[in-house]
Amino acid sequence: MEEIVIKSGKLKKKSFKLDSENEELIKEIGEKFNIPEEKIVEMALFDEKEENEDDEKRLKELRDELLHLQKEMFVIEGDWSSLRYKAHTIAHDVKTLSVVLIGLVNQNRTLRRQLKMEEKYQEMRELAEHYLFMRMKS
Repeated sequence: MEEIVIKSGKLKKKSFKLDSENEELIKEIGEKFNIPEEKIVEMALFDEKEENEDDEKRLKELRDELLHLQKEMFVIEGDWSSLRYKAHTIAHDVKTLSVVLIGLVNQNRTLRRQLKMEEKYQEMRELAEHYLFMRMKS
């Protein structure tokens, strides 16, 4: 059995006796990670409790942050949904106006032919057809 001495304060020291199984495990860990045996026992005794408290605090912070982000996501999704609906409605209105405009341009062209005037507004007709036949994305 090996005895390990650990400082537990500025002047205090504690000594521990290790059985052969734990002694072998500590030596193996010490050799693998190049850490003194005293430090391994100290980490096992003291740091684990502090890490658990820190982990719990960090976990609570992360859960709170996640909850906040989820609430924010729902608000953004609601805004996005209403914007998509408005865009869809506007696109539908544009198509309706394109149909009306194409009808008026055709009527204008017919009247200009009857009056033997120069045809105009071909660009407007092409633009109206573009909006009429554009594909609405959902």
